[in-house]
Amino acid sequence: MAPTLFFPAELSIDKAFYLFGVIISLYPLFRLHINQRRQPRQPARTAWTTAILAILTAAFRSDDEDNSPWATGIDRTEEFAQHICNELDPLYSMLGLNAHNLTAPTPNSFFAVPRRILCSSRISCIFCPVADLNIIPTLRRRVDIQTVWLFDETFCWGQADLVIAHCATCRADYFPDSITYNDGTGRRRQRLEMSTDFLRISKHGIWAHRKVAILQESAVHRMHAGWSNLADLVNDFTGNQRKLTYRQSQRLFVEHFSRRLLLFHSRENFSCDAHPSTRSLAEAVRAEIGVNGGILESAMTHGCTNCTHLKRYRSDLAAAGANFGQAQGVAGLENEEIEMVYHSNYPYEEN
Repeated sequence: MAPTLFFPAELSIDKAFYLFGVIISLYPLFRLHINQRRQPRQPARTAWTTAILAILTAAFRSDDEDNSPWATGIDRTEEFAQHICNELDPLYSMLGLNAHNLTAPTPNSFFAVPRRILCSSRISCIFCPVADLNIIPTLRRRVDIQTVWLFDETFCWGQADLVIAHCATCRADYFPDSITYNDGTGRRRQRLEMSTDFLRISKHGIWAHRKVAILQESAVHRMHAGWSNLADLVNDFTGNQRKLTYRQSQRLFVEHFSRRLLLFHSRENFSCDAHPSTRSLAEAVRAEIGVNGGILESAMTHGCTNCTHLKRYRSDLAAAGANFGQAQGVAGLENEEIEMVYHSNYPYEEN
């Protein structure tokens, strides 16, 4: 393979590096193509390769019309895009990526890709059983590529390509942050992807990188900042023409913190109605992990060396015979006998 097969001499060096980043970002789509080809009677060119070719063609033509990458004036975009698409397998091998090892997770990008590809990290359906090669639950491309806005980990807005995978057997749709499926009663349900890097924060094609949500979580914890405060801070700091709205910041918080709560309570298989509103998602998560004002049953019977005693209210102590007029220390009941009682004026150190 001659180097000029992929990057002709008339391309500038910055354009070549741009295309190199795009090629790396296409690796998850190529793995989906390889996985689909495992089934019998699959075409050599699947819908995944069609999507790859479209993205490569757009990458060649990403410059302004007045700044064409072709110095000769002859547009050879489709020719070279097709060359790259046909030789992706050896290209990835040269980069140390084995697209045929489908059990290995997609590695993190080692290159700052110029345009993100948002797609599911899964390559097979999680609902359909695997019996033999004839019915491997591979994922197909369901709809055309969608252009969305992404607020990335560098706090910059940019356009990205959203690719939705689809299972032709059970008709489940695989988004980067969730899976929607038919629950068997004619309703569409949604399961959250817990380890996704991208979160949808608006139904109008607005996404954010999860590192932004982690910063938001830290701001809430360390500085007691709300989602509106974070949106104002980000907009003031970045100065981007495109702004993070209060509603998008709220959705980002709910999406991220819902996953944190569900993982903490071992509810990885949580599901709710498909494409819920922010309020509906929060209510569904609350119903999953506990109601009654957020009280957890396990907390009412918990005791450890840090807590020193089980959870009790003042009414419980009074019923057990505690005398709140005496100051002898902190509350602690053993065998329903009062050994130490609580006093509201118990001395403490201010700092």
